[in-house]
Amino acid sequence: MDFQSTSDNQNCFANILARLRESSKEAVVSADSTETDNYTMYMHVDRAVQDRFVSILKKLMIQMMQN
Repeated sequence: MDFQSTSDNQNCFANILARLRESSKEAVVSADSTETDNYTMYMHVDRAVQDRFVSILKKLMIQMMQN
């Protein structure tokens, strides 16, 4: 591998990291947003704690509607 190739790989890696950094910032800022693009949908990972939280919220909403 020559120097130019190494430099290109480092630039590519740095660009990918920059994209991920921006994506994570956007995810925090727009957590409540209903707008999603394909990249955001691809990067989203469902977590068990999220599923449990949503389930609890749904149960509470049902209880509130019954009262």
